[in-house]
Amino acid sequence: MPPPTQGHLEAAWGALVWDPDMLVADYKNSLYFGVAMAHRSKEAAVDDATAQCQSDGGKRCQVQVVITKACLGLAGAKGQLVWATQKYNGDVLASSAQAGTNALAKCNSKGYQKCEVIYTDCSIHRWVSR
Repeated sequence: MPPPTQGHLEAAWGALVWDPDMLVADYKNSLYFGVAMAHRSKEAAVDDATAQCQSDGGKRCQVQVVITKACLGLAGAKGQLVWATQKYNGDVLASSAQAGTNALAKCNSKGYQKCEVIYTDCSIHRWVSR
């Protein structure tokens, strides 16, 4: 019998970074944003998301939000991108879906045309082995 895995859960961090000058692009094919989830630290999440934004051509990538124990939703319409969060409520699927619903509602409330959810994910906990 293998020995039991030892470790613990710790908070996970996520970040959203985008270049506001580039969001006029086709958000489905050339996003100019970066999302990083399940990182050990706030700094690691921001660094990873920034690197993604820059690798997609972003020149002025800016942090939009950093989360922990929460979910993030992105909704887009041509030339527009909005985000919203949802605090983790004990159910990852429901919290993730609610983050998407929140982002869609925000997109629609701004009057953008043909809004759709394009991304949802959560950054809650991560398992750290000893």
